[in-house]
Amino acid sequence: MVRSIFPETTIVRPAPIFGFEDNLLLKLASVVNLFTANNMQERFWPVHVVDVGEALEKILYDDKTASQTYELYGPKNYSTAEIAELVDLEIFKRRRHINVPKSILKPAAGLLNRLLWWDIMSADQVEREFHDQVIDETAKTFKDLGIEPTDISKWTYHYLVCISRFMFAIMCDVWLTPNRKARVTRRTTTCRPRRRRRCGRRRSTSTCWTTSKRGLVRRAGWLLESVYIPVVTRRYFPDRQAKRSAWAVLGLCWGFMIARHTRFLP
Repeated sequence: MVRSIFPETTIVRPAPIFGFEDNLLLKLASVVNLFTANNMQERFWPVHVVDVGEALEKILYDDKTASQTYELYGPKNYSTAEIAELVDLEIFKRRRHINVPKSILKPAAGLLNRLLWWDIMSADQVEREFHDQVIDETAKTFKDLGIEPTDISKWTYHYLVCISRFMFAIMCDVWLTPNRKARVTRRTTTCRPRRRRRCGRRRSTSTCWTTSKRGLVRRAGWLLESVYIPVVTRRYFPDRQAKRSAWAVLGLCWGFMIARHTRFLP
């Protein structure tokens, strides 16, 4: 219909796009992404937003692309469940997904989308879960533009690093925190002078012990996290200058934590 009015129109059909603050990786990593209607079996070729932007730039400045159709898709076919597994590995947590029949979820999503003003699941999104991406074999692709698309598995850490760091710190806090009930005693005494400035009142010895240990556990979690990040940085950022910058920042963080722990800083 468009070309019947404007014959020189260039049509671009990108696959589901992933990138910074996208609606794919961050949506799967979010807690609110709980319900699905097709057991996450929708299949498509996810494409990187940088590759799509580069392709649009070449199409815009090249007159030979007029009246052409481009299918922009990634190098590998994934299902939504397979991408969710990649996301779970990066955030150190397995998100739950509850399958709801389409006849129930679609009307409910349409109703919530009308009542709530913020972004939420729509009836159209539920319908699209039952339609796999179909590639037009006659259309042109990235290859015709001289672009090599990148796989989504190489970018999951880059776009989920903030969530993965947060979940890693929580895991360290949960796994390493000692059991309070095993240390509970009925003897009541005044807190040690070192802790009196923070506590300021009478409380059990076990409470003071747990509070002090919890601070050490949090620092241990931060330390383990700081060791984990350079290992991943070595893999994803082979540039020597990037490595030096990462280690310089981590050195400052370590120095600050040690100074806080030894009370050289308030």
